[in-house]
Amino acid sequence: MTVYQLRASGKDQTGESFVLDWHVFNASGTAAAAVSAFSSAFALAWNGTTPGVDDLASLYSTDLSVVDLVADKLDPTTGRVVDQARSPVALAGLDATEQLPPNLAVVVSWRTAKFGPGFRGRTYMPAVCTDQVVAGRLSVAAQGEMLSAMFGFAANLTTASYPLHIYHRATRTSDLIVSLDIGDVFDGQRRRRDKLIEVRQSSVV
Repeated sequence: MTVYQLRASGKDQTGESFVLDWHVFNASGTAAAAVSAFSSAFALAWNGTTPGVDDLASLYSTDLSVVDLVADKLDPTTGRVVDQARSPVALAGLDATEQLPPNLAVVVSWRTAKFGPGFRGRTYMPAVCTDQVVAGRLSVAAQGEMLSAMFGFAANLTTASYPLHIYHRATRTSDLIVSLDIGDVFDGQRRRRDKLIEVRQSSVV
């Protein structure tokens, strides 16, 4: 069994960094082949086939960009990284409006055929722009757009023979992801504002 950890990293409008990660399985692949499949799948998810319908770029600020894609090959016995390949990219958002605070994330939930929290995964996506919000929730249109983009991402990886899995670090095993869903309530990621310098105003009382 060969599992690869895929990571996409970038910077948002505030200067905060973000990292998105997934695990995939391939019986006889290489880190170089894994990052190649990852690059193709992620570019398709980012750009889509119809901007504004099935892409991620339309949801994100023009000041947000993904700059690096990495594939780590994990040792099947120890789980440690034994090979790595990377692909620098320059994938920027298309939305000219203000983004939400960097610690507000849309969560993509990944599910296997098994039940229980150990058989589910989450991807905390970067903060979307304010025009993607309706009544304090992710808009139905943006929700569907992200779902289509991430479905394409998963399908493209499967076609390339690197299907998404949930990896269990304790047992060094993995389970195939069979579905995904996206909610409309924003989740918090406190670590995504740890580099954001706060400007305070004060008053004597």
